Amino acid sequence: MKSFGKVLTALLVMLALVLMIPNAGAAPISYQVESGKTANLSMTFTNVQGLQIDKIQVSNSAMVVSKSYDDSQLGMIKMAGNGDQAMWMNTGGDVAKAVLVLKTTVKGKVGDTCNVTVFYTVTFNQGLDTKTGSCTFAITIKAPTLMDTTELNNQITVAEGLEKDKYTTASWQALEQALKAAQEARSSKKQATIDQAAQNLKAAITALVKMDYSALTSAMDAAQQLQSSEAAGPVWTELGMALQAATDLAGSGDQAAVDAAAQRLQQAILQVQRYLENNPVTPTQPNPTTPEATKPTEPEDTQCNEPSHKLWPVLFWVSLLLNIAMAVLIVVYVITKKRNRKDTTPLVEYHIEDDE
Repeated sequence: MKSFGKVLTALLVMLALVLMIPNAGAAPISYQVESGKTANLSMTFTNVQGLQIDKIQVSNSAMVVSKSYDDSQLGMIKMAGNGDQAMWMNTGGDVAKAVLVLKTTVKGKVGDTCNVTVFYTVTFNQGLDTKTGSCTFAITIKAPTLMDTTELNNQITVAEGLEKDKYTTASWQALEQALKAAQEARSSKKQATIDQAAQNLKAAITALVKMDYSALTSAMDAAQQLQSSEAAGPVWTELGMALQAATDLAGSGDQAAVDAAAQRLQQAILQVQRYLENNPVTPTQPNPTTPEATKPTEPEDTQCNEPSHKLWPVLFWVSLLLNIAMAVLIVVYVITKKRNRKDTTPLVEYHIEDDE
């Protein structure tokens, strides 16, 4: 009976040792990571007081960029550390569950693999007992995960097609912030970030508050019909000022200011109407004017049908030809007369000797 108890005790001790050593004799734990990303290689120990990493063996060192420990869930204090080697201890006794994460950043082509084996020593039973072991991780480079931005792009398209002047300033500013965040989320590698940005933008679009300019526009139309260049007085001055203020606020996006301007303009119109009831304006009669005589219009056709209009050109040319003929006859007559004139003075014989 005593021998049976000893055997049972030995089996229980061996079982405890197996449980406290992670992945003892098990196949490598597989991780698939994108190039440039970090694989969180997790090791869990049960009922241990101390842990020491003796060494880390990497089958493809060119694939591993960096390694670091995350001991936030280990429940122990780091006592020493130099590179891959490190040691932790809990002075208060065994830790029921201790988790150590080896953060391993890798790079390479899709399909590249490497094995990372961690050799360690654990202590337990108030540090009286120790056990060594190892844990192997198989890391494979996987293709980048494609993000689904369909809904995000749809919401961005809707937001970009909206017109700012139709909505209140406050609701439009909220939309602009959500739209900017959505545009930045397009390049995110986290699907949760993309989905949240799409949801926020959709909510901002739904929350838009439309501007109501109907009262302001109606009051402006009524005021413009009352305005007169000859009108003077306080009521007319207030009407002009209220109309200018309303014009300045058209398209402002401030609903409260628009409503106030419409109310002011309506009050100014009411004052003018009361003034006109007490001071009717006599319309000015227009001065009678003498109708202007109708001027005869020249015919557009160059061929006139009046007989007298056709005769005058003929008479002009006949007169011109007669005058030219008369002038020619006069010239011929004068020239002929000069040629026929003769010298009738008698000739006298003269000698020089007669003068002596």
